[in-house]
Amino acid sequence: MINNEKSMSEYNLKEVSNMSLSVFWKIMDQWGVKSEDQIAFSGIKTDLSCDELKTINVSSLSSEMIARISLVLKIYKYLEILFPNREQSHAWIKKPNDAFDGKTALMVILSDNKNGLVTVAEYLNSQFQMPNAALDKKMQKEYILTLILEWVDSTEDALNWYKSEVIPALDKTPLQAVECGEYRSVLKYIEHISWGGYA
Repeated sequence: MINNEKSMSEYNLKEVSNMSLSVFWKIMDQWGVKSEDQIAFSGIKTDLSCDELKTINVSSLSSEMIARISLVLKIYKYLEILFPNREQSHAWIKKPNDAFDGKTALMVILSDNKNGLVTVAEYLNSQFQMPNAALDKKMQKEYILTLILEWVDSTEDALNWYKSEVIPALDKTPLQAVECGEYRSVLKYIEHISWGGYA
């Protein structure tokens, strides 16, 4: 994953595009996706081999490619939180799943390039919303930070929000609310704000 804590606004378009592609290919390798499937996964139409694609520097990415990479990163992060064991996390994508009628998540994605990634990301996201979800406080924090990272430039900004933003309805910061067992109230607040509401 990207560990550099520079704000995304400090990178130019070419840097962001190539950095995003580099992360995408690394995730594909970690998940053990076959070379031909990696190309299909990316949505890139090309006669080049996967190895050749990985050596190319691009000046920019299409909006569709950016959306696909964003979903792959989201799925990767969700799996990291749900399965702290890295081998288990990386293997999940190729395991049959009853939620997908016995298909693997990889099969779902490859069979429907436009909607497969969305289907898998939404399924994993739903696991954090279930009333009986067995999430410890660390997992709850990581999931909240994943949501906030969609609004801010860096992990540092997300952590600052988590520690200092006061949720009016709770009169607590997200950190305090999670410690007090009010994780779902924080999720409701984030959902409310994401739709342009005020607490």
